[in-house]
This record gives sequence, C-alpha cells and structure tokens, in this order.
Amino acid sequence: MPGAIFEPGFFSSSSVQLAAAVGAIVAIVAGCVGVFTVIRGQSFAGEALGDIGAAGGSSAYLVGVAPL
Repeated sequence: MPGAIFEPGFFSSSSVQLAAAVGAIVAIVAGCVGVFTVIRGQSFAGEALGDIGAAGGSSAYLVGVAPL
C-alpha cells in the first residue's frame, strides 16, 4: 500500500531515514515529558511554553534572525 502513495525508493533516501529517526525520538521524548507534566499538574505551563516558542521562532523568522 505505501508504494501507491510514495515513490519507489523514497524510504531509501538518507534524509528521509534521518527525518524518520529524529521524528521517532522527538515523539518518544514528548510523550514522556507530556505524561510527567500532566502528573505534576503543570500542563498549562507546558502548553504556554510551546506557544511562546512558536511565536518566538516565527517572529525571529520575520525579523530575519536565525530562529535557533
């Protein structure tokens, strides 16, 4: 079934493999951190931190500064 959606050889590309590996690591870490923040009752602080980070990154892009 994936062959009908992606071009043949799509997953053999090194950049796609790197993106999949980094995405998997980020998903695992985000899941662990998410559970920890909900258990501690700080889910609002975690959500606010994400909003501030997104706003800061987009404003840095608009100004022309490197977002990182």
